[in-house]
Amino acid sequence: MRPAVGAATAAAAAFAASSLTPLLPLHRSYNYGTDADDSFPGYCNGNADPGRGFGHICVSVPDIESACARFAKLGVPFIKKLGEGSMPDIAFIADPDGYWVEVVQPSLMRAFAADLPPAGE
Repeated sequence: MRPAVGAATAAAAAFAASSLTPLLPLHRSYNYGTDADDSFPGYCNGNADPGRGFGHICVSVPDIESACARFAKLGVPFIKKLGEGSMPDIAFIADPDGYWVEVVQPSLMRAFAADLPPAGE
């Protein structure tokens, strides 16, 4: 049985509030030969339909404003800059392969989670 939207939102908020810490290393794989195969159709990276939004990773930084300033100085392309959109406390950058990387500051996410309605509302 699928949880109610409020319950799912509350569960996500609880996770964000309690566990925004580095838990696991990130592993990326390389499929040898696909870069030189002209007939290779590519992978679904989650940045476009179908599956938009389900192909990114997230990193937490202690100071998101400083991190974003550094990304900008280094010429890292932004998908969504800090302060934009309905979630102004997060940013999205693109890695060299075009994958989206969400950038968050845990203290700001805990504040966001605290503002969400309780489950079932």
